[in-house]
Amino acid sequence: MPGSGAKYWRRLLPAALAAGVVSAGLISAFRVHAAFHTHNETSLISASSQQDAPSGPKTGQWLIEPARDYEVAAQPGTVELTLRYRSGRWGDNNMSCSFSTGQLDGLTPDQMASAGTVVRFRIVRDAGTFNCEGWFAAGSGSGHFAFAANPQFAEELRKLGIGTPSEEQEFAMAMENIGLDLIHELKSQGYPNPSLDQLVQMGYHGVRLDYVKGLDALGYRLNSIESLIELRDHGVTLDFIKGLKELGYSNVSAEDLRNVRDHGVTPSFIKEMKESGIQGMAGFTLEDFVHVRDHGVNAKFVSALKSAGYSVTGVEELTRIRDHGVNPEYIREMKELGYDKLPIDRLVAARDHGVNASFVRGISDQGYHGLSLDQLISLRDHGVTGSFIQKMKTHGFNNLSVEQLIRLRDTGMD
Repeated sequence: MPGSGAKYWRRLLPAALAAGVVSAGLISAFRVHAAFHTHNETSLISASSQQDAPSGPKTGQWLIEPARDYEVAAQPGTVELTLRYRSGRWGDNNMSCSFSTGQLDGLTPDQMASAGTVVRFRIVRDAGTFNCEGWFAAGSGSGHFAFAANPQFAEELRKLGIGTPSEEQEFAMAMENIGLDLIHELKSQGYPNPSLDQLVQMGYHGVRLDYVKGLDALGYRLNSIESLIELRDHGVTLDFIKGLKELGYSNVSAEDLRNVRDHGVTPSFIKEMKESGIQGMAGFTLEDFVHVRDHGVNAKFVSALKSAGYSVTGVEELTRIRDHGVNPEYIREMKELGYDKLPIDRLVAARDHGVNASFVRGISDQGYHGLSLDQLISLRDHGVTGSFIQKMKTHGFNNLSVEQLIRLRDTGMD
């Protein structure tokens, strides 16, 4: 990525010093930026402590880079923002998120794209403002921030009966963009008044205004703040719910949404399964998809079965095949040995009795070609293998029938 990385910033620092535009505080910002890129925790802590790193949660370092996620990067004016700070309660902390450049008050596109310039800007939230200064060049920047709490926000929380937030709670709510709009939205939807700790937890777990409003628009009003946090924790996003709805799964309860997501059944999984070509898949319920997913059945497995000429339509049949180890590779190997187009039940029986390609080849190598599946199963059940037949030949037992081989093995010959 042009203009990023520790080496780039180390090259840029001497030039900035020569120009006389970098203060001691900004030198620390360069060190912080280098540490972010090398992922060297020890160096980062050391650099911070040498530059009078703050002990409380009101100051820290910021880092802005071009968005790395291709979907986010496709949105104009979006960057990746990281804030790093130390908290007496939690130690070192990082918060990273995609961020609209329109929310960086005082930072212009020209400054961000410059060859190198000192910048000062603000990130304004209901709970307070992050006053930032540092250095920007070629789309990336870093520096320090100082947080100033908003006393009016604290007063509003008190008036709403939520309580007076501590300094750390205000800072956390500002970091996670938990504001009054979210609180008013919760109230309008009939949720109980959240506690201060719940507001902080909502931010940490990604339950923000857009999530609460989005759930409501999709028909979900849960019975508690804890339920909102739990749903989000289980990976139930708005896109996840919309994706299920587009596939015909509407009015799914919140509990079922959690269960489906926990088992790895996503809209993409369902779509791939339905496109795999197996008949009857259109009638599968979410519970059916959970069942087959738990048993390791996926679109690749189903497509391979179809390619082998097997049209499996039932949930139980799919899981039974998968559970008994009848996979596409097993079907292909047996087919190559002449056991083609066998019913699924027969393949399952053969696999259960240990009749696999290696066993069949061993028997065939001793001159026993074209045996029926039942004969192979009988031989395998009685411990008659290719190596056993070969050993018996050395003792003069040649050209024995399948039944004779079995009787010989049953007498204890080995």
